Amino acid sequence: MYRVFAYRFNSNLGDAIQIVALCRLLGPRCVAVYRDEVIPLHNRDAPLVVTGWLGYGANSLVGRLAGDIQINTETNAIFAGIHIGREESYYLRWLAKLGIEVGARDSYTASLLNACEITSKVIGCPSLTFGRYRGPRSGRYSVDVRPREQTTFLTNHVEGMSWPEQWAAAVERLDQLRKAEIVYTNRLHVVLPCLAFGTPVVFPLDEFDHVENKQRLSLLGELGFVFDQPVTLDLSQWAGAYRLFLESRIEALGEYESAAMPIPVEYQPTRHTSCGSGTTGPKLFLFQGARPTTMFSEIRNHARILRAAGYNAALVADDVLSLEQRTDGRVSVGEALAT
Repeated sequence: MYRVFAYRFNSNLGDAIQIVALCRLLGPRCVAVYRDEVIPLHNRDAPLVVTGWLGYGANSLVGRLAGDIQINTETNAIFAGIHIGREESYYLRWLAKLGIEVGARDSYTASLLNACEITSKVIGCPSLTFGRYRGPRSGRYSVDVRPREQTTFLTNHVEGMSWPEQWAAAVERLDQLRKAEIVYTNRLHVVLPCLAFGTPVVFPLDEFDHVENKQRLSLLGELGFVFDQPVTLDLSQWAGAYRLFLESRIEALGEYESAAMPIPVEYQPTRHTSCGSGTTGPKLFLFQGARPTTMFSEIRNHARILRAAGYNAALVADDVLSLEQRTDGRVSVGEALAT
């Protein structure tokens, strides 16, 4: 059995696409744990195969508050195609303590790891291992870019989807990309599956400015990708290197025609209960100013994750926000102080 990530409160379908690709190699032996949440004690003897972006780091926050488990106590892990793009100091300290070789998704991450004396090498992404499609093609798509002429617009933005819904959407999206005539996108995990499938894919240069965390795209340069024109590449060597990395750490690695959705194992928190004096356990506040900041969505996710873990958490906003503007468990400063 192996553990892989699932996603809750996620907005990028590319994360689920990577897990579909990984489970296609691991087979029906996987269970899931939610990234950004406390990792359950169940199945800790099963290796956690980690791929993709490591996340917000909220799992460490919840772990410290929960008291009984922390993410950095996780030692039974295999890092196969990870990207570090936030909470770097925390993750680098964790990986350094583990003392194992890390499979980095891109040169940016590998350089960061090597500079911290963490052994690593670039192995790419599991989405590079999809098989070449040689059947008839139909469908022209623009995915999260300005729709090009004679194309259908699609989006990989999946805010509010449950994990089963994300999985189903990822499988559907992959089928569209596999058989497409051409795809226009600035989404990394649309480009990579297209290259694996042999589907011509264009990353328009005028869409480059809209990409966040551009260091993630360093992998494209290593693949020989060119912007602003239809690209097809032979990725058989990259796919082979990724499989070889996993095969040296996984028993009986396979390659299955389809992947079964891994069922998440939920963390069961020790919830706050009434104390002897009749008072309740502590309430947690994450502070947000009146004017939304670029960190707002991350702070909001932290509050959601804490509430999902059983904590009485709220996102505190300045009093100038109206009641209608207060969503996702936000309260005013006045309300917080009165609690």
